[in-house]
Amino acid sequence: MDCTRCGAKNPEQAKYCYKCGSPVAAPKKHANLLWPKVDTIASAISAAKQGAAACFLVAAITGIIALIAIANQREILGANGWSLLDASLFAIAGWRTLRLSRAWSITAMALYLAEAGFKLYQGAFGGIVLMMVLITALVNGIRGAFAYHSLCARRLKQPGTVPAQVA
Repeated sequence: MDCTRCGAKNPEQAKYCYKCGSPVAAPKKHANLLWPKVDTIASAISAAKQGAAACFLVAAITGIIALIAIANQREILGANGWSLLDASLFAIAGWRTLRLSRAWSITAMALYLAEAGFKLYQGAFGGIVLMMVLITALVNGIRGAFAYHSLCARRLKQPGTVPAQVA
């Protein structure tokens, strides 16, 4: 398990971190998937992956609907050929969020909120639950990216440590 103070990997049965000596808490059995803790580097990366997954899901759905609209030569669910540009932006945002980019995680959220707001303005309330789940995942992506950089900066201030590499 990871040390919450320095991020060092410790054996599961360890009570204290072998590197910094701080107490190591046992991981909780029931993790909150909608709002995970981001107090360790590993949990921050996991939260950022949740935001990236939301971006990739939006990109895939938008891309598929856009391709169907192009094949049928008419708009489907408000999507047309230009929606491929939107799908590409979400794919890039997902890739950069996966690489823990704070700016791209915020860009993904802003883009999705603009699109969701426009759909709600048009009266499309059918996918409101999915919208809320995706917004929560995108917020977690932002939380993860910011927490990762904050934890790495804190870790760099400790003598003899280096930041964790993104997998």
